[in-house]
Amino acid sequence: MSDQLTDEQKELYLDVLKEGTTPFDRFVSRGDVEDPVDIPNPRREIDRAVMNCIKKTETDKTARFIPMLGAAGSGKTHAFWAFKDAEKKLMQEVGPDGQKIEPNWTVVYIPSPPTAVRILFHIYTCLINEIPDIIDKVSKALVHNYGGDKKKFGFFGKADIDEIIAQATNDYPGVFADCVKTLITYGMETNANKRAFAKRWLLGEAVDEKELEELKIQSVIESDDVCLAMIKLISKHLNKVLVLYFDEFESPYRTHGPEAEVKFLETLKRIYNEVQNVIIVAAILKDIWPRVLDVADAPFKSRMEPEVELKPFTFGDVKLWFAKVQEHFWSLNNLDMPPDPLFPLNEPVLKIIFDRTHGNPRETIKLTRVFIDKLVYGDLTLAEITEQTKPEAVPAKVEGTAQPVVVTPLAQLGPAKAGTSSSGTTVPSAAQQRVEDIIDKEGLIVDVNPASVLGAVTKGIQKVAAKAGQPADAIKVTLGYKFFLGGKEKEIGALVEFTGQKVGVDIPAVKSFDRSGGVAAFYSAKRLVDGLTNNTYARAIIIMPESTSGEKTQYLFEQNPGLLDFKLNQKQAEDLIRQAMLPD
Repeated sequence: MSDQLTDEQKELYLDVLKEGTTPFDRFVSRGDVEDPVDIPNPRREIDRAVMNCIKKTETDKTARFIPMLGAAGSGKTHAFWAFKDAEKKLMQEVGPDGQKIEPNWTVVYIPSPPTAVRILFHIYTCLINEIPDIIDKVSKALVHNYGGDKKKFGFFGKADIDEIIAQATNDYPGVFADCVKTLITYGMETNANKRAFAKRWLLGEAVDEKELEELKIQSVIESDDVCLAMIKLISKHLNKVLVLYFDEFESPYRTHGPEAEVKFLETLKRIYNEVQNVIIVAAILKDIWPRVLDVADAPFKSRMEPEVELKPFTFGDVKLWFAKVQEHFWSLNNLDMPPDPLFPLNEPVLKIIFDRTHGNPRETIKLTRVFIDKLVYGDLTLAEITEQTKPEAVPAKVEGTAQPVVVTPLAQLGPAKAGTSSSGTTVPSAAQQRVEDIIDKEGLIVDVNPASVLGAVTKGIQKVAAKAGQPADAIKVTLGYKFFLGGKEKEIGALVEFTGQKVGVDIPAVKSFDRSGGVAAFYSAKRLVDGLTNNTYARAIIIMPESTSGEKTQYLFEQNPGLLDFKLNQKQAEDLIRQAMLPD
């Protein structure tokens, strides 16, 4: 139906696609920035399983474990955002009293732990970063439970903080005691300095011995037992089911080896056995899951929920996805939806893409982007895909059934059979071959990852120096720079040295720059602060996604003036890499 648009209208729509970031520039989901479009059909089995577990856990408080299997690029990370979106929609609902309804659950994204140790602290950090005002909420609940918010007779008319702490620690002795003391101190203390000490301890920041004495505590929150105690207090006093969404569940094994995987599973088993009101969702590659089962013990396996699996797109899903993505894009750019919702592509082209990708969402986005880029930059005309690929016969409904996903790297995808697609859609051989040739020749899709962005930034620094007339050796860049702090080896992305100055540079382990760096940004900033602390360098720069947020990360910037940020979105990061790839 693109012939219903005038040439001027077609040019307008294509210009808009060319000017900004297209809807297909980001094909890897991240757990820190929301995906605007959701196609729920491949995920229906998972949605039902999670929602059923939430209902059960709300009733009996028992922890549950759901294995969620899928191929690479099947939408495991995107599934998190679908749950987050469902939670947000519940928060907008209004009850009979006119007040907004507070959902009885919340979902928290837990990326792969950066080390093989302190996994509980990693999980705790994610809870603090992802749930707004969580410390205030839990502290307020504890203070309320022990009457700390009730007015008393006396000169100040307030409850005595020591009395409230004594009552609470009587119910929460042992390893819980320091956690409860600090939470109540944070909630009731009028001394600003002492309250600040309590907040720093709860955030896992450095607290010296004098400050610990002020708080009348001895432990540090990073220790496993104390950290688990805090997670238990959160799960009990937040008054909702915690859905812990563990993405890339296989990463501890890939990054640190089999011993790290065992440690990771043992940690999750502790949460599973000891923490109430928790649901663990383990998003893992389908072909890796059998090995995890071999490592897990019999009691753990016996209590798991049945495995659920992400299905690939059907052809109907691909068409719906493309139409919804384009609709969202036109709306953001204040344009009406074109008469043909598939403009500027069409059904036969999408069908070829579907046949080539076997319905894998990530590969579908990649190939769709190839054609959009070809159109907007003039390498392909609308006539070539609207007239030459116009089918002789298209069934009224082309849905297809979900097939096992076999994902092949883009450059290795073999050509589909010319003439007739698997759905029965007839396409002239010459036109189809033109489309197939584009797919086969499109070997370069810029991979935006931390290493490539860091490399592009450091090369850019050297180019700027060269243009300013500086000699080649005026700037020294050491990638993967290592230093020691407290006897432990630390590593940052790079050390840049020039005119006697040293600058540490690091970048969080993110998949996309269109989303917040999340807890990965905190760990990266912490590494840089370690170098500032021991004077390894005088200034530090963290390269991170522009939408990065998080209370702990912001705290590091506030406390360390020498720490600066350099923020990018996905398009800027990609352009940076493309520029770095150009010959000098």
